[in-house]
Amino acid sequence: YPFRNGICPHCGQKRPRRAPLLELAMMLAFVALGFRFAGDVPTLVIAWIYAAYLLVVLVIDLEHRLVLNVMLAPAAILAALFSLLPGNPAPLDAILGGVSGFGAFLLLALLGRGKMNAGDVKLAGVIGLMVGYPFVLPALLVGVVLGGLAALALLLTRRAGRKSTMAYAPYLALGALLTLGLALGV
Repeated sequence: YPFRNGICPHCGQKRPRRAPLLELAMMLAFVALGFRFAGDVPTLVIAWIYAAYLLVVLVIDLEHRLVLNVMLAPAAILAALFSLLPGNPAPLDAILGGVSGFGAFLLLALLGRGKMNAGDVKLAGVIGLMVGYPFVLPALLVGVVLGGLAALALLLTRRAGRKSTMAYAPYLALGALLTLGLALGV
């Protein structure tokens, strides 16, 4: 990317800055998860699938302010199916995680009177299915704290006001990514 001034060597088009950043983030996540699950290939592959999914959700929400239903439903089904495999949260833990994440964020959305989008609520449920109960709690808490810090930074730098909105799914995805290494393989 930097040696070609951001030009794709295959098509000659200018690549957006997010492309190398996403590739770097994907590499870092895959390497970190590779070290964590080095001896457990099936769990490693599942962790890589989750990491790729979460990073794509992060980018789409940052760029378009959308958490796509077309991505949420298959991810929920896969996470539920993966819970049947060893090294993943047990099916009951996955269901409890999904219900806890969805329920907590639904309550926040209702209390916030439209300040939180339905996609964020559904994503919290999918994250709960991925990491299971009780790991959904730290995953979402880290996401909430990261989102709060980002909002505070935007307010302090006057890049946003009290009535402004921001993409929230990236912080939930980061919280889930940071928790994956703890939740899987136990």
